[in-house]
Amino acid sequence: MLKIEEIHHALRLLDLEERERVAGWLEGYQDEEIGVPIGVAEPSAVQAVDPPPYMTEEEYLEFEENSPIRHEYVNGTVYAMSGASLAHNRIVTRLYKALERRLRRGPCEVFIQDLKLKLSPGHDKFWYYPDLMVSCDRSGWDKKWITNPRLVIEVLSASTKHIDRREKATTYRRIDTIDEYVIVAQHSRQVTIQRREDNWVPQVVSGPEAIAEFRSVNASVPLTEVYENIFE
Repeated sequence: MLKIEEIHHALRLLDLEERERVAGWLEGYQDEEIGVPIGVAEPSAVQAVDPPPYMTEEEYLEFEENSPIRHEYVNGTVYAMSGASLAHNRIVTRLYKALERRLRRGPCEVFIQDLKLKLSPGHDKFWYYPDLMVSCDRSGWDKKWITNPRLVIEVLSASTKHIDRREKATTYRRIDTIDEYVIVAQHSRQVTIQRREDNWVPQVVSGPEAIAEFRSVNASVPLTEVYENIFE
């Protein structure tokens, strides 16, 4: 049997994409171990039925303004977003409160769920609804969206974890203002932090005594605070 040190050495030899594949596999394995139900945690984010196959950004914004549910936009294609589970909602709320307390006296502000994130890297166009964002520069703030977060946080669900780990992770790395992308597990005490200064190599923080360090905004949050009463 391989020792932990040997596994660590082998992981260092992998490139970023290969490490993310391993992280995804480990999360799926962990879900099976703790009995996470497959296919019933949260409905998947599926392509919306009402909008046409392709929409301009202007058409999307008008459609979204009158829609009873939220949609994300990826280069002309619109995707309906599913409702969140109780655990997902609790984790997002606890993180929001924790960051809001730590940032209230500085220039940075934390935004939650319903605020759009507008991204235009190269010729691509994205409109997302991250679970949490922190921005420290008001020049990128509109009444209904922001363009310049420094920190982006997504809480995983069974249906969206591949999008969060791959599509969104790749997109966020292309945005100059984003220094940190954080993925928070829903069914275990685990936070994965990717930082620009570390060349986006994932750092996994786990366990009841662990502390998540959000260096981009100079804030540290114990996982006991993030997951309080989640598993009771």
